[in-house]
Amino acid sequence: MNQQENTIANDRFSMELIQLKDYFHIPMSVLAYGDVIYSLFALASLKNHTFDIGDMTLIEDESPLQNLESRITRDNCPFLLKKLIAQSVAESFLGQFDPTRSERSKNILEQIFRHFPDDTHYGEVTLMHHLSFLKAMALHQGEDSFVYFDRQLRDIGLEQIAIDNDTPYANYYLPNYYQEKTTPIV
Repeated sequence: MNQQENTIANDRFSMELIQLKDYFHIPMSVLAYGDVIYSLFALASLKNHTFDIGDMTLIEDESPLQNLESRITRDNCPFLLKKLIAQSVAESFLGQFDPTRSERSKNILEQIFRHFPDDTHYGEVTLMHHLSFLKAMALHQGEDSFVYFDRQLRDIGLEQIAIDNDTPYANYYLPNYYQEKTTPIV
């Protein structure tokens, strides 16, 4: 391959990356608290090139979610959990433009909390932000009270504060949760 062909191949790859980024409507440079593991783009690369689990779908639709339990193994459990959280985060961002995406995000979270019940073990600020974001989106879309995942948001927040009492994110999301619970919606 000569220099010109190599440049064209690199430009084509760059264009594919840009198109993938635009498909998810989430800038590649904006990662939740800098954690690359919640980027579907990064997970696709890890899935196909690092962990060699190319047969695992990256994006779950409704039918694979229904048989999720049968697909969880000891080997794929950590990756599958991160992938599901990442998809739920991406779906919630898309929910700003399409309310059905917020519902899909909620459905994915229901599956996560059903099949991975130890949420204080894997829950951290990205998941807290996500749960808080879904609450804010529901309010913005006219839902009076979004009470889904209240227990998880509270428990994850309390666990994060127990780990580091000065964590700014848990000290932001947890008080907002309690304020919403005590402030009447007008």
